Amino acid sequence: DQGAVKVRFKVDARGVVKGIEIDKNSANKAFADLCIEAVSTAKIPPPPAEALPLMKAGLLEIPFNFALY
Repeated sequence: DQGAVKVRFKVDARGVVKGIEIDKNSANKAFADLCIEAVSTAKIPPPPAEALPLMKAGLLEIPFNFALY
């Protein structure tokens, strides 16, 4: 199987992940589910001070691409 999953999620000022969404999936559901699990269990540090102006309602939106080869 091959394909990619584009995920979008938000992190708060403490690095807590919120609102994971799949924007695009050209792989399969099992891989997409693994991508969601990877993001939801990731240890993400708080956003750096330079990113604070980019935060909306206290959240920083992050796009991330996963690829399956």
